[in-house]
Amino acid sequence: MKKIFLMTAMAVIGFGATACSSDDDNPAEVNARVGVWEADKLSYTFGGQTNTHDYDHPMFKQGCVTDYLTLNENKSASLKENNKNDADVCIDEIKTGMWDDTKITLEGEEQKREILSVSANEMTLKYPLTFMGQTLEVTVTYNKI
Repeated sequence: MKKIFLMTAMAVIGFGATACSSDDDNPAEVNARVGVWEADKLSYTFGGQTNTHDYDHPMFKQGCVTDYLTLNENKSASLKENNKNDADVCIDEIKTGMWDDTKITLEGEEQKREILSVSANEMTLKYPLTFMGQTLEVTVTYNKI
């Protein structure tokens, strides 16, 4: 009888210890996508050849500062692009939108930016980019800052 009582007591203690996890009081994990991201590399395929360049390459940015993408916890997004205007002056343009785990939708853009991968420090997006009258599917790698 003592053995049955002891085994029952051990089982109750064991179940009780596993029911109370220390992580029950921890806040939810922050999504790795949340933060400010700086465009780093751009890849595209043209004429059957894949090309990769620094995002601030003079061919794309024409001497302007690179782009920053901000993804907020409330699922809002903003993209700050620095591009040349008609007067050949670099100006900031800000687009706002929303994001989820697979895509970013920005106002004024017909196509969504697809999130291909994300880690603590790097995110890769794919989207169409019109450059010199041609629309190319590009892959852009961002670094978290």
